[in-house]
Amino acid sequence: MKPITFLVLLTIVFVLPVGVSAATYPISWTPERVQQTLGLGSGSKFTVTFVTNTKLENVDLWIAPELQQFMALDRPHFDTLLANTSYRVGLYFYIPSGTQTGLYSGTIHLRVGSTTYFQILKIELQIVDASEIIEPKECC
Repeated sequence: MKPITFLVLLTIVFVLPVGVSAATYPISWTPERVQQTLGLGSGSKFTVTFVTNTKLENVDLWIAPELQQFMALDRPHFDTLLANTSYRVGLYFYIPSGTQTGLYSGTIHLRVGSTTYFQILKIELQIVDASEIIEPKECC
């Protein structure tokens, strides 16, 4: 086999499947990353949006195990996602009082059946003692 033929075959086998997958199901999140600082025993809600460029059906949003104890989604399942349509999802955070303080990181993924799409929403959750949170004071 000629070297050029071998290179073309390698490109077809290894590069094109990745390119097709990336082009077929790009999902974009806004914002691309969520960063929250919460005190022990507190909670908050944050809204994100996402868009996919193709129609998808029976879609689940999946929270990585590192964050499942601290958050829930107001809409974890979509029967149908239409192409180029924006979808809003509320992220609910709650930090139990006995949680160890520190930085917790994880992601949210879109899943269709056994397929998980690689365009993820990154979540960083800084858990602090409630006394460390500085509340703004009214002035004058």
